[in-house]
Amino acid sequence: MKARWVEGEELQKVWHALPHADVPFAEWTWWEALQEKWGAILIEEEGAPVGLWPLTARQIGLFRLFRQPLILPWLPIRLREPLPPSPEKRYRYQAPVLRALGKWIAQKRLSYFAAALPPEWSYAPPFYQERVSPYARGSFVLFPGRFSPSTELKRKVRQAETLDLTPLSPSDALSLWTLYRPAGVREKAVRYLQSLTSQPSLPWRAWGVGNPPQAVGIFLWGATRVWYVAGARIGKETGQAMTRLLHAIIQQALQEDKIFDFMGSLLPGVERFFRQFGGMWETYYYISAWRFW
Repeated sequence: MKARWVEGEELQKVWHALPHADVPFAEWTWWEALQEKWGAILIEEEGAPVGLWPLTARQIGLFRLFRQPLILPWLPIRLREPLPPSPEKRYRYQAPVLRALGKWIAQKRLSYFAAALPPEWSYAPPFYQERVSPYARGSFVLFPGRFSPSTELKRKVRQAETLDLTPLSPSDALSLWTLYRPAGVREKAVRYLQSLTSQPSLPWRAWGVGNPPQAVGIFLWGATRVWYVAGARIGKETGQAMTRLLHAIIQQALQEDKIFDFMGSLLPGVERFFRQFGGMWETYYYISAWRFW
């Protein structure tokens, strides 16, 4: 297999020939809403498209930067056919695809590459065989039938059980989140969310807790997985409103037989807060590589 960069009309043509990707951020609408220049690494076998890995692309002087957008945990790979269910067949299918990606990254001169693979593509040997070294990242996830709140978590939820949970429009939730978002959130992430939540075809859901709201959460409601994308405590709220909100939405997602994904849990304070919900750590691989020659 071989890999090459595609964009524009060629990308749009091949995009629909590779229909298998069951996440909202694998949709054309999502990428167009970012309002950035983007394209994809196309993997081909004897000239026929096999897979497509979308990325933003930017030219700075002699260097070209290929990166995943902010607010995404990893980048989806659109495929010609679904991944085989058995591990042995899946690894056999993935190995040449990943080697082609690794070779493209390794040979792309005067470039910077930064992106993460989906969890189901956490298979490192093909990259190392092409002298590309991925880093381990991950997130806490909760699977249907495995949510068993601890006594301490139940105690915290009871402290806020009188607070009503109210559905909000994505735009109203985003307005609150923008005002009270956690320190360190970049303005580009705010712009992305403003554009993305305005797309009616994307499955956003949002809730507030309390009246007036003491906490707000914005979620991406996929076919098999729910991502906790953004949340904020409002004003001087120091109680358990956010715990109450997440506890309720986790239950709703799991009742719909969906995985709940906390989407990024590396910061110490964030990691401790998410860990209390009892999820499992799901690893995926991140590639960061400068190529000067």
